[in-house]
Amino acid sequence: MSLESSSNSDLHWDLDDIQDKDAAKNFVLKFQKALCVYSPSVEQVYSNYGIYFPRDENSKMVVLPNDDAYHDTFQHINREAVIKTGLHIIPGKVIRKEGLQLAIPSKNDPEKLKFMAFKNGLLGILKQINKTDPFLPILAKGDLREFEEQHPSLHLHKIQLSQLTDRSALERSSLKTTIKEKLIKFYKSL
Repeated sequence: MSLESSSNSDLHWDLDDIQDKDAAKNFVLKFQKALCVYSPSVEQVYSNYGIYFPRDENSKMVVLPNDDAYHDTFQHINREAVIKTGLHIIPGKVIRKEGLQLAIPSKNDPEKLKFMAFKNGLLGILKQINKTDPFLPILAKGDLREFEEQHPSLHLHKIQLSQLTDRSALERSSLKTTIKEKLIKFYKSL
């Protein structure tokens, strides 16, 4: 599939509001092999894709699913099953820390954030992934943002398997396993 033929607007991300586009591009590329991407208009989750930045459009990013890996696309993932989490992955330098950090909204006041090393947060996610209602993080259009108006960040959405009532147990298990395997590989690389 060429960049021009990708007509799914959910896969064309606008970077106009991001000041440091190069930092944002480098940041999002770190997660290409770690996180799946969701497209609500076609109700699909892509686990095998590339991220491209068209030269003639400096303010655009295109997520391009791998045409040769149709089995890595999950169909009929309804919009109700994908929700915002309020969690953001940020560069540690934003809060004078090393590595990646996870910004977590306070339960009592969503405007207040607490921070933890992303690797620790990811380990927590992996520890509970086999529970009945696992936390299965993914990305969606608009999740590449700025944090404090100058640093790139990724907001996380999550898939609620319990909302995929029209998918078979095998399909739900396959989606969960794919997300889990990508996260484990990423965790080991940190």
